[in-house]
Amino acid sequence: FFVCTNTMNFASNSQPHLNYAKKGHEIGNHTMNHKNLTQESNPSSEVSGAAQKLRGMGLEATSLATPYCAQNATVKNAINQEHFINRGCGGSGLTGWDSEPDWMQIDSHYWQTSSNVSAFKSSSDQAASSSKWHVQLNHGVGGDWDAISAADIKTLIEYAVSKNLWVASFSTVGAYLRAHFTIDKAIATNTSSGFKVTWTSPHAHMPKSVPLRVKIQGAQGQTVSQ
Repeated sequence: FFVCTNTMNFASNSQPHLNYAKKGHEIGNHTMNHKNLTQESNPSSEVSGAAQKLRGMGLEATSLATPYCAQNATVKNAINQEHFINRGCGGSGLTGWDSEPDWMQIDSHYWQTSSNVSAFKSSSDQAASSSKWHVQLNHGVGGDWDAISAADIKTLIEYAVSKNLWVASFSTVGAYLRAHFTIDKAIATNTSSGFKVTWTSPHAHMPKSVPLRVKIQGAQGQTVSQ
């Protein structure tokens, strides 16, 4: 759920979102007032203001979704100061695991009024057959703007599971995707008692709620510490 902190009743009715977060859902930043950031003289205020408010409520808020899909270099820089990843929109919503993407403009498949379940099942098929990440953007759920029904969401999730696809929130998948480009390049150095591997986190706002999992070859019977 990407929320605007100063509009759409979030400020006066934020408790439901806090309840969603406690159940494991991700609450992301959609700016304070849902403005076109490319038309703002200081887009950082819209991004940072919302990020700080969400974190002040105990919400991690490591990702953002750009209002109106409006992007430029200044906007990307503002987002990068507060978030490790940004959800853009338009296109197929497919991202590969082998080529590092633009973290401030992750493509998403946008459900619109004219969309149908069949087309999005096809996207899941493409993700499954090509080992890619498929990002689905549901702008409105049961509302009046490019709305998708809860029943269709449930159908698509169940279909993805039937295809053995991993279904998770935007930042959770994004964290593993971004981390692997760093960890895969980490070099081991020998020590007197074994070996040591060091790396630097790819971003200051990597989600702390997502654990880093590293597979070490030949570690059976050995002591591993951090």
